[in-house]
Amino acid sequence: RMMLEVMNALGWTYMRRAKLAEAEFVLTNAYEKLPQLESVDNLKLQVMGNLAIVRFRMGKLEESTMLDEQSLKLSTSLFGPEHIETLSAKTRLGLAYWQQGRNDEAESLLQEVSATSTQLPEVTSVLEALSAIKGDAKDSGP
Repeated sequence: RMMLEVMNALGWTYMRRAKLAEAEFVLTNAYEKLPQLESVDNLKLQVMGNLAIVRFRMGKLEESTMLDEQSLKLSTSLFGPEHIETLSAKTRLGLAYWQQGRNDEAESLLQEVSATSTQLPEVTSVLEALSAIKGDAKDSGP
């Protein structure tokens, strides 16, 4: 477990320093070792979330989306719909959907987040995305 925590921290550090290839390498290795954990907990969600962020920033939206969908399902079942991990997964997934042009799905998730919490660091991104989605809907209207 300690090794996974170190790998997650190293991957996060690489990600924060914009060394995305290095971050992806470390976090992918950590992700592949997650089944070895005796219990499913916050560490698994953190590794999945960090890897999703890295892949999102690398433009690997389908891979990022898959990780965030898994993360959302897992965090909801473990912690409930209003837990910070669940809200973070909803935010990441909503933003990934938005980048893929899946505006209805994005809007639904991002509205849930904005209605539930203003404490997330990503809330500005959520509000900007919602504004852009609503602007797109107006622009494409009759």
